Amino acid sequence: MKILIIGGEVRLAYDLYHEMSEVKYTIRFAPDTVLGLNFALTGKFDLIVLEWCPPKIDCMKIMRGLHERGNTTPVLVRAEGIPEGHRPRSGHLQVQN
Repeated sequence: MKILIIGGEVRLAYDLYHEMSEVKYTIRFAPDTVLGLNFALTGKFDLIVLEWCPPKIDCMKIMRGLHERGNTTPVLVRAEGIPEGHRPRSGHLQVQN
């Protein structure tokens, strides 16, 4: 399985890399969204982990850009960067294809 991590902490990517490489997962880390979007559009990934508020481009623009280009890779958005009062509660998210 190939996983792309866009934005977020280098430490998180490092920890995931070591944990997942033990079970033969491949981790690619893009510290910023411009590079991450390029990786996502030119590579083949099974999952994208996206920081809510990464530097340079916000996550909604990234997801919209992927969708407009026909990229159907599942995206997991880390909610750590969402302000406390704006975090969705369980069951309040909708996904549209």
